[in-house]
Amino acid sequence: MALDGKCLRGSRDGDGPAPGGRVRPHAAAVLGQIRVDAQTNEHQAALALLGIVPVGGSALTGDATLCPRDVAAAVVDGGGHYVLTAKDNQPGLVADIEAGLGFEDAARGLAAATSP
Repeated sequence: MALDGKCLRGSRDGDGPAPGGRVRPHAAAVLGQIRVDAQTNEHQAALALLGIVPVGGSALTGDATLCPRDVAAAVVDGGGHYVLTAKDNQPGLVADIEAGLGFEDAARGLAAATSP
């Protein structure tokens, strides 16, 4: 499932609705949608939507605005899995990922150098 926020025309500067939605891309179906006010950001809307639409057994994808721990925890608590983009809005996470990938590269190099 893909989790993404979309703004309807006129919602950015006016009173129009700004729904957050969850879609299943291969089925071309919207599984859930909520109406939020102009003060609600995509992160808050995602948390509200995760409390409504079940994610059990599904893999959820999202962009970097959905990378904070509470969104990931809500997906896992609902029995789902996630693939989220980590960018500069989560610098500690990006550093941990880079350090982990660096460890894997070093381990592969060591294994190649010492293999029989």
